[in-house]
Amino acid sequence: MNFRHLAPVRGGVAALLGGALILAGTSANAQTAAELFDNTYVHEIRLSMHSGDWATLQARYLENTYYAADFAWNGYVVRNVGVRSRGSGSRDPRKPGLKIAFDEFVGDQTFAGLKSVALDNFRQDAGMMKESLSMQLFRRMGLAAPRVVHARVYINNDYLGLFAMIEAVDKRFLKSALGENGGYLYEFEWSGTYRFEWLSADPMRYAPMFAPKTHEDDPPDVLWGHIAAMVETANHASRHEWESGMARFVDFESLLAYLAVESYLSDHDGFAGDWGLNNFYLYRYQERDRFVVIPWDKDVNFRELERSVFEGTADHALFSTALSYPRLRDIYVAALRRCAAIADARDADGGTAGWLEREVARIAAMIRASAVADSTKAYTNDRFEQEVAWMLRFARYRGADVLEQVR
Repeated sequence: MNFRHLAPVRGGVAALLGGALILAGTSANAQTAAELFDNTYVHEIRLSMHSGDWATLQARYLENTYYAADFAWNGYVVRNVGVRSRGSGSRDPRKPGLKIAFDEFVGDQTFAGLKSVALDNFRQDAGMMKESLSMQLFRRMGLAAPRVVHARVYINNDYLGLFAMIEAVDKRFLKSALGENGGYLYEFEWSGTYRFEWLSADPMRYAPMFAPKTHEDDPPDVLWGHIAAMVETANHASRHEWESGMARFVDFESLLAYLAVESYLSDHDGFAGDWGLNNFYLYRYQERDRFVVIPWDKDVNFRELERSVFEGTADHALFSTALSYPRLRDIYVAALRRCAAIADARDADGGTAGWLEREVARIAAMIRASAVADSTKAYTNDRFEQEVAWMLRFARYRGADVLEQVR
């Protein structure tokens, strides 16, 4: 195995065992997040845990109980990490999505500078690549988005299946992506068909939907007061004052670029989704009122080749008003055109396939053997190949459809 560099050990011991570096109670900083999220190959992750604990995790897959395990990647082992089932509509007893928390049982333990990673089980993605493609497009559009790679996951040396390993949205991510992490981070919790409508001046009305991930112990008016003020402005500001009032809370260039990516990808379950707001984090910059939206769980997209780029905006309290202003509508249209330009960008070799189509083909070839060997996946191998073919078609023709819509 590749040992690369030996990491310094604090509060534990390091020893060579079975050809791997064992790290206990340490920060494995010799590796980098860039190495862990190198998307040019399928990674291999091995989890070793008590067989009874694994059986219990599968049996109680709807719970969030952590179990102890050793985590191995690329010749390194991190001892006593926490493993639990994760997901909302994607929970599965045979192939559970997993959260790996490096510091759950060993305080301040990290790996490659990370406190945790998520392993998505592709329960809602027959092509097993939507998460990766979506986050790449967000990032190419200059927006903050977590990195995603593919990984073969083994439990006690038995192949569990192919997963997406996803970068956690936490304070480390915020510092890297936004340059700061002292503000307020929230994970949105879906609670029905909420579309940014005004609920109340009481900040607690927004608490069930916006779960704080930082400053959790602050009083309610601090935690949710700015969210309530933003929603009130979006719904109640006068026509003359609306754009300037909302500019206090959002950067329209970034927000409408975010909407453009979701719309381009035919996302049914996002910030302007069919079933209300869903699948994002919200971050308020420190000592400011301004928020930024961060994407999460992007596996319900690539659905309709001719889906309207204005779908979901008419009854969305924020976007319906924003797009009624010619200047903001122009910003949105420009962002859609930029999405198309990025997705359809030709390679230097002069081929006819754009970047998105080439990337679908590249990932499909890279993961095919691992996907076919995955006996616990939610779809058949034929369904996998059908979805790959569809995604290639979507990637080839979606840009032209979007440009025709905004022409």
